[in-house]
Amino acid sequence: MIDGYGGKPLDSSIPERLRDAGCDVRWFRPLSLKSPMRNNHRTHRKLLIVDGSVGFTGGVGIADEWRGDARNADEWRDSHFRFEGPVVRGLHSGFYDNWIEASGELPDRVGADPDSEINTGADTTSDTFHQDASTHVLCGVVSSPSQRFSNTLHTHFDILFSSSAESLDLCTAYFMPDERLISTLERRVAEGVKVRILLPGPHLDKQIVNIAARPILQRLVDSGCVIRLYQRSMLHAKTLIVDGSLVSIGSANMNRRSTSSDEELNVVMSSSAVGEELTRWFEADWAEGVDLADSHYDDPSAARTAMSTLLRPFRKLM
Repeated sequence: MIDGYGGKPLDSSIPERLRDAGCDVRWFRPLSLKSPMRNNHRTHRKLLIVDGSVGFTGGVGIADEWRGDARNADEWRDSHFRFEGPVVRGLHSGFYDNWIEASGELPDRVGADPDSEINTGADTTSDTFHQDASTHVLCGVVSSPSQRFSNTLHTHFDILFSSSAESLDLCTAYFMPDERLISTLERRVAEGVKVRILLPGPHLDKQIVNIAARPILQRLVDSGCVIRLYQRSMLHAKTLIVDGSLVSIGSANMNRRSTSSDEELNVVMSSSAVGEELTRWFEADWAEGVDLADSHYDDPSAARTAMSTLLRPFRKLM
């Protein structure tokens, strides 16, 4: 399954080679002049399900920039996760949600487990929670559809922000929250929550995003949030750690596209062990960053300010 817009840079010979080898390759919502509004709603999910029993999701795509671990500027820094147990059914449901639309085909069964079930109904926005018997990690799959006025992921993030009592550690590739999420972060800081936000720095692949977000970043810094910019390479990881034990990972960025326009899928986990591990990752990446005030994004020049102002009407598309 390849998104019809995100997959545009793909060499046209690759899908044909895959089909010749026996793969079933489908395009999700190919671009069409007949439905210009629909073109804006893409699938951004990153899902790999093996035999219906092992699932992977996170920020990783399949391209050269993910063939490493930020050892140099050409290798992106990302995080991806492997799941086993009942939660894989939720991941598989997210895949088939897109597959059914693109192919018009219903699955006969899911994976190798004859008792495996999948939700192929119309309600794909509800959370599905699973208790993994082997590791005792409570996992919730949050699947958000790409349609107007959809706010599943938006509500997801707002609830997690609001539930924090001590700390919020957010790592995201693209940061363009709306007023409601900005206000929630400001309230948490005012009530004593330590908020740290880690974003890409000089290697951001879409520099226009940080320029457009400059007023938002400055507003959050002024409210008491601490923001750092990762320096080693492009930071593409998407993790949220609440009070060290409640974690959200997946494909969604903290931007308007993820919370209102694109198909996304995140997994929320309640686990001190998982929280501790991700906090170690976050601290290592945090050490590779510089404070916003020490970066060129804090440049108060008239040109940069004017550019941020001109880009304001386009924030909903970023």
